[in-house]
Amino acid sequence: MPSLSDLKVPPNDQPRPADYAFDLEVAMGAVVGLRATIPEDAFTAQMLGTERAGNGVVIRDSGLVLTIGYLITEAETIWLSPGAGPPVQAHALAYDQETGFGLVQALARLNAPALPLGSSAKAQVGDRVVVAVLDNEVVGLAQLHASPTIEHERPAAKISALVVDESHRGEGIGRALVEAIEAEARTRRCVLLFLTTAARREDAQAFYRRVGLEETGTRFTKTLD
Repeated sequence: MPSLSDLKVPPNDQPRPADYAFDLEVAMGAVVGLRATIPEDAFTAQMLGTERAGNGVVIRDSGLVLTIGYLITEAETIWLSPGAGPPVQAHALAYDQETGFGLVQALARLNAPALPLGSSAKAQVGDRVVVAVLDNEVVGLAQLHASPTIEHERPAAKISALVVDESHRGEGIGRALVEAIEAEARTRRCVLLFLTTAARREDAQAFYRRVGLEETGTRFTKTLD
């Protein structure tokens, strides 16, 4: 089985750090390849296979990795491949049946930074988050935030987050997420649906036009210390 770290992404398909508000290099560096071997007589071997490959994210400096649980179910051996450095053997710690996530512990030093965990506390009361799931894998999400307006009697709905996994773009997932957010906004009797995007993101702007959004103005910003 080829190592996941050997896979290369064409330059034109690679994300640009300037398009994101976080340190993309650190985030990408925390992603590791994962390969697992399962005994042939294991209960899940026939359905899920005896050789499984995917990815995980380092979430602690100790080498704790968050991954998709089915990859490590009944695993006999697990190897983690960071973007830089040699592969490291690991073992499965836990598999949460409710969320589908699994935890893996590296058995040696893993040459990859830990990605800080976010907090659901940042979501405001009343926000709606829609998640797209394909084959038990989260492939996209959208967040709606409705707020009162001075100029209208009804609230306005903002798409404050819209993300689709790069490997599943062009499959209608983004459109479905926008439609779900629009349906929720109509349920809340919002007067309009809007979002903001960087001027340089022409591909995103073209998508927004295709799903029925119109360009109505220019955003001005100032970074505050």
